[in-house]
Amino acid sequence: MRAWFALFLPGWLAGCGNDKGVGVYNTAPGVSLVQPVDGATFDEGEAITFQARVDDDQTAPEDLLVTWSSDVDGVLDEGHADASGLAVFVTGALSPATHTVQVDVVDDGALSATDWVTVTVIDLEDDPTITVRKPAEGDSGVEEEPVDFEVVVADEQDDPEDLGVWIESDLDGTVCEPEPDASGLATCSAVLSVGVHALTFGVTDTTGNSATEERSFEVLAWTAIDDDGDGYTEDEGDCDDTDSSVYPGAEEHYDGVDEDCDGVVDEGTVDFDDDGDGYTELDGDCDDDDAASYPDAEELCDGADNDCDGEVDEGTDCFDDDGDGFTEGDGDCDDADPDSYPGGEEVADGADNDCDGTVDEGTDLYDDDGDCYCESGTCTGSAEPSCTTLADGDCDDTDADVNPDGIEVCNGVDDDCDGTADGASAADATTYWRDGDGDGYGDPSWTADDCSAPSGYVSNDDDCDDSDASVSPAGTETCNGVDDDCDGSTDEGVTTTYYRDADGDGYGDPSSTTEDCSAPSGYVANDDDCDDADAALNPTTVWYLDYDGDGYGGSTVTTRQCTQPSNYVDNASDCDDTDASTYPGATETCDGTDNDCDGTSDEAGASGCTDYYYDYDGDGYGTASVSPICYCTATGYYSATNDDDCYDYNANANPAATSYHTSSRGDGSYDYNCDGSESRRYTSKASCRVTAGDCEVSSSGWGSSSIPSCGSSSSWSTTSNDDGCSWSWSSWSCEVTPTTTNTQSCR
Repeated sequence: MRAWFALFLPGWLAGCGNDKGVGVYNTAPGVSLVQPVDGATFDEGEAITFQARVDDDQTAPEDLLVTWSSDVDGVLDEGHADASGLAVFVTGALSPATHTVQVDVVDDGALSATDWVTVTVIDLEDDPTITVRKPAEGDSGVEEEPVDFEVVVADEQDDPEDLGVWIESDLDGTVCEPEPDASGLATCSAVLSVGVHALTFGVTDTTGNSATEERSFEVLAWTAIDDDGDGYTEDEGDCDDTDSSVYPGAEEHYDGVDEDCDGVVDEGTVDFDDDGDGYTELDGDCDDDDAASYPDAEELCDGADNDCDGEVDEGTDCFDDDGDGFTEGDGDCDDADPDSYPGGEEVADGADNDCDGTVDEGTDLYDDDGDCYCESGTCTGSAEPSCTTLADGDCDDTDADVNPDGIEVCNGVDDDCDGTADGASAADATTYWRDGDGDGYGDPSWTADDCSAPSGYVSNDDDCDDSDASVSPAGTETCNGVDDDCDGSTDEGVTTTYYRDADGDGYGDPSSTTEDCSAPSGYVANDDDCDDADAALNPTTVWYLDYDGDGYGGSTVTTRQCTQPSNYVDNASDCDDTDASTYPGATETCDGTDNDCDGTSDEAGASGCTDYYYDYDGDGYGTASVSPICYCTATGYYSATNDDDCYDYNANANPAATSYHTSSRGDGSYDYNCDGSESRRYTSKASCRVTAGDCEVSSSGWGSSSIPSCGSSSSWSTTSNDDGCSWSWSSWSCEVTPTTTNTQSCR
């Protein structure tokens, strides 16, 4: 009944055709790499500026994605150009190698363009590095105990195991030479002598480059360590460095221990007999510093309480009658005269004031030295009875040789009492010679007599030129045309044999010599050169073992000598000295080996390589718009072995594509299978038939009058929907009445 109802629907209820939108065709961007020039060479670490010009018809330059990459180091940078279309990338971090640096530009529609340039970064030779871990700065050691040493070394060119490590002390010389492991760690232990060591930690690479680090380290003697913390070491007198109460100057206790380290135990304590009289303070000794004072001792006339009963000199006749502090027992010769007592001052009073048995000695009126002269006044006596007459005027009455009749001699004394000591008139005056240049040697033509050398004079006349301090018997003979040592000869024994150094390498030719005081220009002091025409040949020339005989040496086995040894060469350029086919300049082949020793294996263009095409979308088909590069294996975008892709920015578009698509592949085209044409998927129109008095769709298809183009939508009828056909009274037949919409897909 539904179908019959549909036959009577007015024609204006039929569906209308779809409107088509207006599309914009996207074009790929453009890129041109303008700097640096292809094949340019740079040193390792040198800043390289890369510049490219980009443009696009649909996308502003600053919105284009710009990616820089290297076939050696991978992606280097990603960014954008400026408004003028200039993209700039600067780097100094490229690895030493030959790089293909590529710039890729992608627009908003995923279309892209590529350009590239080849540059070479030269590997520069670097010094090794060394870091000292042990001992730390400020650490110290102890006598006879091993010291642990630990360093970490590295080198840009050499493996850590190939580096030479050494540790030296200014006191002990070479301490040890540890071998570093693969991580660069090198350790060793050694016993250092006592003292402050200036340690040098060094590393040397296989080409002779080296680096050092300095460190101070003190090794203490056992006796220089304060073990008990009392402030004194054994070297400072501590007699027991295990007991902090025992040290020089400590308080002594009565405990059987020598606390003050003076070699005596318990001295000065109350229970120690310091004076050896058999009594201590605890026993009643009233003066333990006096062996004659102790309980019940005999009281003596000595001003001490000998018997320790609290009274002094009791029971003796030692009493001081005149109050001068002396008794007759003390030697007082006149205990009635307070001015006379032992040690009293002798004065000219006719009394024996000092109780020595002589009167007035030591005064001006007494001839004390027995030379028959006293100091002044009327002399009252003489130390010599033989003086029949006495006179005054003695200027030193303690010396019998000094008086107005004395003979002046060089002794610093006024022997004749004339007011002047010594001088040129002294009987034993010495002759001195003028030393004008201050070199310690005198001029024989200029003398002066005196008891001691006057200022500017010496006791010899050996100078042969008193105007030049460098010329004297102590002078050193030098090549100057002067008799520097005053031996009568000039420049004797000071010339040196020098050898011609024609090539300027610091080593001389033994067959070409000259004698001179100093090396003439072009001459040296050794005759070690074996070829004075070649500066590269001398005793320090390094030769490298050429194990495989390919003319290039390895870096591990070397020798230094002037002449070339057998099987050695003058370079260390071989990267594999066990393979004669591997050396600088050898043909690079696709075998996983760096055949030409340039630091890169199987680089582009190696023998046996394959042309790989640029496959941006990774669908296995390369583009013909970018020249192929001959690689040993697929590299980056260069992964396809064909150039059959018709559009390399959509992985669905390639010669193997079988699917149909309702949108273009990216450039406005629907040619997904790359056959050069756009094949429509739906090319039939819908048809109707009458069945059992009803209209039904006999074949699915377009309900429009024409087949839609790729990506366009239109009305569609399908056999799964019997409403796709209806009865038309005007034509008296079933007509297509589409009920759905379909979009044309293509390939």
